[in-house]
Order: sequence, then structure tokens, then C-alpha cells
Amino acid sequence: MEFSQAANNTPTTSQPSLEGGAPKTLNEMLVTLNDGPRNALVYYSPTERIELSTHVTRMWMAKVCGLLSTEASPSSQVRLSLPWHWRTVMWASGALLAGHYVSFTTPTENIHDDAIASHVSAASTSSQTVTNDVSPYVPESLISSLLTQAFSQADYTDSSDHPLKEFWGDTVSVACNETALDDNADTQILTPLSSLALSWPGELPPLVIDGAADLMTYPDTLQPAPVSANTCAYSIHRSLLDSTFPTPPHGPMVTMTQQQVAYLVHAAAQKLNTYASSPLSPILLDGRTLSSASGILMTWAAWSCGRGVVILSPDCDEHTAQAAIRQEGC
Repeated sequence: MEFSQAANNTPTTSQPSLEGGAPKTLNEMLVTLNDGPRNALVYYSPTERIELSTHVTRMWMAKVCGLLSTEASPSSQVRLSLPWHWRTVMWASGALLAGHYVSFTTPTENIHDDAIASHVSAASTSSQTVTNDVSPYVPESLISSLLTQAFSQADYTDSSDHPLKEFWGDTVSVACNETALDDNADTQILTPLSSLALSWPGELPPLVIDGAADLMTYPDTLQPAPVSANTCAYSIHRSLLDSTFPTPPHGPMVTMTQQQVAYLVHAAAQKLNTYASSPLSPILLDGRTLSSASGILMTWAAWSCGRGVVILSPDCDEHTAQAAIRQEGC
């Protein structure tokens, strides 16, 4: 992919054609996320059920946007080392709305402890066994094929040798445990995973931001940063794509612009409708088989076609999964 520099110093790239009304940027969809008859997000784990209306979802995104706009320079890279969780959705969405660039590395770095990593492997088969005539689970193969198709239009990159690096700002590391923080990041944030947590449990390392207590000090009103179609938006590790994807020539990371992510999300939204039991039913996203990187994209896709999502945590048991399917009408 060729890069050129526009008169306003914004990098430009060649883009895939947008069909069927896809927005020019993903942020257009996030900003216009509208209230509907369903919750935007419902999260299930063995110990809790958390629901977020569209209004509350916008509030969380606004707070993350505000914090990252204050603590990081424009166009920073926000590295998320978080498991598949409702807070992960808020951090990724808020980061984009702040004009930053969301980065995921490898699947193992998105799991917050060894116990859950083991459970993911054990549950990968049982999670597809459901009582419905039509399975509500979105298969990983669909997500992988969509990613492969989209990233065939994307830029190959690593963080050290990239044509757009001069346009990047700081590096922000967001994690749910201290060992997962990037030691070289300009800004470090620790966020608890407990849904009712009001602050980080325990003493924070020096200069590390509290992703709960500090976050709550920011306004509920969204003030998104301006972005263009060519703004860097999303980066994913090669290992999260299927085996048909070519090996990146410059490193393991692949990057997409705002417009390319919007195109992917639009295409995914059209596919997701085939996995919904009714026009208003939410999309079920299973953390036992999905990485955070894939789950985020599918959440945005569901929102873009007016649906909510039901998130199953990586350590969700089958009894809880079946209860979620029944209760939420997946």
C-alpha cells in the first residue's frame, strides 16, 4: 500500500470501495449510537450479569475518551492487554473516539490469568453445544474470514518501521494486572475487572493511572476528537488471522485506518444478521472462543446494524451460557 502526505499533514492511503452505505469512519457510527429497545451490551460471567443501556454505554465511552484525550497526545497508540470483558469494549471504543489507535497483540496476552486460559481451551468445544435449532454462536471461522478479507486491503506494519510512525503520538498501555503493563509505554493504566469496583484494588505502582477511580472524574458528555478516513484506528497481531493470510513483510502487526475498519464492520454487520433469531435479538459473543480483538469488531458490527451484544466471559460455564441465551433471546 502506498502512502502520501496531504497538504494538512494527514497521511493518506488507498482504500477499499465502500458499498451499501458504510460510514467513512468507524467513529461516525460510535458517535451516532442511538437508544433502542434493547441494551447495547449485556455481560455474563459465573458470578454476575451486567447490563449497559445505550445511554450508559455512551457515558462510559465519554469518560474513557476524556481520560485518554487528557493523558495522551493526539494519535497515540493504545495497547489493550485485557480479556474479553465489557470494560474492554469501553476502553477500545473510547480510545477511538479520542482520536487514538487501538492495538491488540497476541491472544495469550489478552487473557488475564492462567486459570482462564486453561478454561478457554477446555470450553472451546462445549461452548458450541446448544439447545437451539439454530446456533446463536457466531463462529470464529466467520470472524477470521472477515478479518482476512479486510486486512488484505490493509497496511502491513510493525511499530518500529512504519510509514505513518511520524504521525503517531504516545504509547498508552491499558491492562488489568501489573505484569501485563508495557514497561516502555508513555502512559500506563490499570483497570479492575470487577464490575462494581470503584478503584484499583491495592496500591498502584508509581505514575500508573487508576482505570476506575480516575476514570470516574471525567465528564459523561462525549467530546470526540476529529478524525479522517485515513486516521490509523486498529492494529492486530498476525496470529489472530487465519492461515490463508499472507505473512506480513515488515513484522507481525497489521494496521487498518478508520475507513477500513468501518468497511469491515459494515461487512460483518450484514453477515451477523444470519446469526440472530429475530430482527431485534442481540448477537451472542462467546469469550471462551473469541479473542478480545475479534470480539471488539463484532460488537461494533452489531451496534452498526442496531443490535445489542451479549458477552460471555472467558470463564463462563455452560449453564450460565444457556441461561444467557434463554434470558436475552439470542
